[in-house]
Amino acid sequence: MNLISLKTRFWLRSRWLRWIERAHFRPDYPIFFIHIPKTAGTSFRNMMYRTIDQKVIYPNLEDLGENQGNYLDFEEVLDEIPRLTREIYFFTGHYPFLTGALVSDSVQYYVFLREPISRTVSNLRHFQRNYPENKRLDLQQIFEKYQTHLQNLQTRFLAISNKNELSAFFDPGTISQAHLEIAKKNLRKCAFIGITEKFRESIDLVETILNVRLGKQIKRNVAPIRKEAEVAPELRKMITDQMSLDIQLYQYALELFDEQQNRLSQTP
Repeated sequence: MNLISLKTRFWLRSRWLRWIERAHFRPDYPIFFIHIPKTAGTSFRNMMYRTIDQKVIYPNLEDLGENQGNYLDFEEVLDEIPRLTREIYFFTGHYPFLTGALVSDSVQYYVFLREPISRTVSNLRHFQRNYPENKRLDLQQIFEKYQTHLQNLQTRFLAISNKNELSAFFDPGTISQAHLEIAKKNLRKCAFIGITEKFRESIDLVETILNVRLGKQIKRNVAPIRKEAEVAPELRKMITDQMSLDIQLYQYALELFDEQQNRLSQTP
């Protein structure tokens, strides 16, 4: 039996969304969803894809199919966005905060954050599960291999407001407490802040903000559930030491999430 190519699968799915699901919703403003890895972003993205007209999404399912299911690299998307001829109302990718301004001056920022230790462990298991060269490595060895990439990752996504700060996105060694304050400031600018551990409540908030139903929860790219006890204390300490800024940012995000819930619950 011939397997359908990944590109064709994404193309067929986009047609299914457009013609069967009749996904035709367009937000009132352009949205940039900052997709931080392993924060339930893929699940959220697919719920939005099921609701929003594919013609105003970048990358939509056809675009993803063209790139083997992956987002373009950051440098590639900087070149691609200015060349697009279609209107974009939902833009997403593993890109830092500043990228949203490529779409519109009036773009609204959406983001999910996750408890940093759990997010990092999930990322390590992703590297172990999906990279053949890591199959025989334990989680601590994988962390030692990728810790530069993983260090304070959520802060780095949110701390980059202009191109002069890009070094901190690619080089965690340059990130500082000052970047955390920038990340907090940018987080306050977000129209929607989701919390992975409160995914259903987060979706309720998005539906209130957009005045649209996103439908049944979708789970995509979700790792098998394992007990926290499986993470060795030594590894947990190593991760904690490398995530000091992310831990502070996450606590701040929880405060903003509660404020967001209270504010929206009082909206008529």
